[in-house]
Amino acid sequence: LGPVRGLSNLTIRSGALVDRVELRSARAVGVRLASPEQTIGADLVILAAGAYASPALLMRSGIGPAAELSALGIPCQVDLPAVGRNLADHPWAPVPLAVTVDTDGPGFQAVLTWHSADADTSGPPDLQIFAQGPFNNDGRSVASLCAALLKPHSRGRVTLRSPDPAAPPVIDLGLLTVERDVQRLIEGLRHARRLLAMPDFVAIADNLARSGAAGEQDLNDYVWANVRTYHHPTGTCAMG
Repeated sequence: LGPVRGLSNLTIRSGALVDRVELRSARAVGVRLASPEQTIGADLVILAAGAYASPALLMRSGIGPAAELSALGIPCQVDLPAVGRNLADHPWAPVPLAVTVDTDGPGFQAVLTWHSADADTSGPPDLQIFAQGPFNNDGRSVASLCAALLKPHSRGRVTLRSPDPAAPPVIDLGLLTVERDVQRLIEGLRHARRLLAMPDFVAIADNLARSGAAGEQDLNDYVWANVRTYHHPTGTCAMG
């Protein structure tokens, strides 16, 4: 914003908490601030508060699933059941390896992508492995090969816990709620373990750290115990 900060038609309000979008006949006509308490009229309102705050702000404005809004005492202005639904993020899990190399250097050096066993090979890849570390972990140098889903099928949701704009929304990522995602992530972990057993990795290994046994149940348990996300949430306010 530096080059345009001084424009006469631009006002930047940092640290202002937005309560809701003001509607008239289902059309946005401004925004209501909670702190400081103020209503700002506008011919055009662009809502860009991210995949978590945007649906929460819409629902506080009366735009969203009518039954859920009514349960919170929010008058429904526009019944859009999809607001807050369809939340997606990339699940991933690491396969760690204690190594003898130094921890200085870039943390994420390489990435590979490929198609899972049941993916359409004419489409984009749906699995990814990326290298992480090495990082200092309790005095040991530990690197990881991390398996991830580029195109998860599982979906979560964002809901309101309260009409209070200061109350954070309830976020349910819904990770791995579709069994196909679990199996594809297990496939990715098997590939990562196979790569770590190759000579170049064995040569720098310090007491090789494996992630569970080879049994299917062991890998299934490992996935559920270690799954995390890229923090790339999307989908909760899909347009159209």
